[in-house]
Amino acid sequence: LFRLFDRVASAYVAISRDTQTILGQYVRRPVVMIVNAAGRGFACDAPKAAPSSPLRILSVGTISDQKNYPLLIATAQAIRDRGLINPLPEFLVAGNGADLGKLRDSVAAAGLQGQVQFLGERSDVRTLMQSADLYLNTSRYEGMPIALLEAMRMALPIVATDVAGNKELVIAGQTGLLEAEDPQALASAIQSLANDTGLYARLSQGALVRADEYSIGTAAAHHLKLYGSLSKSSNPE
Repeated sequence: LFRLFDRVASAYVAISRDTQTILGQYVRRPVVMIVNAAGRGFACDAPKAAPSSPLRILSVGTISDQKNYPLLIATAQAIRDRGLINPLPEFLVAGNGADLGKLRDSVAAAGLQGQVQFLGERSDVRTLMQSADLYLNTSRYEGMPIALLEAMRMALPIVATDVAGNKELVIAGQTGLLEAEDPQALASAIQSLANDTGLYARLSQGALVRADEYSIGTAAAHHLKLYGSLSKSSNPE
């Protein structure tokens, strides 16, 4: 496919270092890295000082194999079965997809109806983030997850799988915690944030500072610069 794209494309935009590396292996046109950014509506004036009780954990994204929501369910089950957090945290998932019904059935089969809610498609993600305590990403891989950027701009500490995309945004121990794709590891990370107010506050502050590096204004400026250079090269004076 890239051979076909090269016939019509003047350049490619990579949204992360990982995608830049992949594109560089296959395309013959210039590759420019312009990272994703959160919208202007996602902003927070100050970091969060401490989590609430019960802990409110938010995830946002289309129901797909990539997002690996069965791992989220298994993480909630691990927290309950190991008695890690009392009261049990609430997991909220905003997103739609063909397997939404199956995931709700899995929640019911595990007896987690009171702890895990799949909300379907939502238009109030900012409000959900405003009331959440932390953001959980259980993906198998990412490019540059915009929802994670939005969460950071809302000062939410991050718990995420240590995979491409996530590990480019999340600085372990500064903006969030990166863990293996393992429910026990993710459950322990969430427990750390629930029980350690100092760690929670530090990661919230770090997420807010880190998110400033990914502003929509900067992304737009880079795109305009790219379009301007391509326009000049195709229409030389």
